[in-house]
Amino acid sequence: MKKEQYNFFCHAYKEALEELHQYQDHPDACYILGNSYNSYRSGKINILKYNSVKAYDFFTKGKDVRNRLAELELKQNDIIDFPTSPTIEEYLTLAREEHYGPATHGAYYKYIKQKFLK
Repeated sequence: MKKEQYNFFCHAYKEALEELHQYQDHPDACYILGNSYNSYRSGKINILKYNSVKAYDFFTKGKDVRNRLAELELKQNDIIDFPTSPTIEEYLTLAREEHYGPATHGAYYKYIKQKFLK
C-alpha cells in the first residue's frame, strides 16, 4: 500500500473512531473502541495508542457477550495490568449461560495451559 493510501485510510479510521465515542451506550461501538485501544496485541492498524485499561472500560460498558468475552481475553493476555487471569469457570459460565460458543475456546486454552504448561 502506498503511503498516501495508508495515510488516507488512517485518517478516515481515526475520524470514524472519534464519532463512535458518541455512541458508547451501544455494545458494537464499545467493542470497536475497546479493540482499537487493544490494537497492538491483535495486529490491527494502530490508530489509538495501546491502553488496556481503556480497552477494558469500553468492553465493560458494552455488556453484551462479545464484550464480556473480550474482557476475559484482555485479562488473560495482559498480565501487567491484570495480574489475576480469568478462570476456566468464567469462560464456561459465559458459554453455558449466554450460549456463546466462542467462550469455550478460552476455557479450552486455560485447561491446556493448566494441564500441560505448569
